[in-house]
Amino acid sequence: MTEEKLRCYLALAQTKHLGPATLFKLLKHFGSVESVFHASTDALVRCGLKQAAVDALGQVDDKALDAQLLWLQQSAHHHILTWEHPAFPTLLLELPAPPLVLYVKGNLECLRAPGVCLVGSRKPTAQGAKLAHQFAYELAEYGWTITSGLALGIDGRAHQGALEAGGQTIAVLGSGLESVYPARHLKLSEQIVETGGALVSEYSPKTAP
Repeated sequence: MTEEKLRCYLALAQTKHLGPATLFKLLKHFGSVESVFHASTDALVRCGLKQAAVDALGQVDDKALDAQLLWLQQSAHHHILTWEHPAFPTLLLELPAPPLVLYVKGNLECLRAPGVCLVGSRKPTAQGAKLAHQFAYELAEYGWTITSGLALGIDGRAHQGALEAGGQTIAVLGSGLESVYPARHLKLSEQIVETGGALVSEYSPKTAP
């Protein structure tokens, strides 16, 4: 993918007043991400955009895009996936309006591995925490990739169980990948990447929780 096209994806994903469903409609209508930015105001309005959204398309934050492209170049573990990327999770593409861009730190191959998602309370009972760890450990032993949200409680125990079994685990963050939350799980997030797993987010790298 050319840098121009990637910049267009990043800009479109971060344009205010455009939700996933609208983005999906725009790309389907105009055929390419570049064509959306080259479209006339009249064409965008006929596609159903309100004036606020049309105006927002003309206010791209180039510095923010430069920062994201710099992040991409800083490590071989850094990836930015669009719908066109072969590693973009196929199940996400089956959603009516999948996220336009995913930021990934770690191993792209694990995104398409057979997996199980384990999530739950941030304040589980002792038994609940023990079972989350046990389920993740045993599933990972059988080769399943464990996906969770890196939160306190069940999520953290699920990631830890997978790691202790020598398996892969994926953490889907509600923040940017350089703003890991909660902070006490920063080391856990690093272990996930170091052992062949991945951190995934819809948000640009430095987005706060």
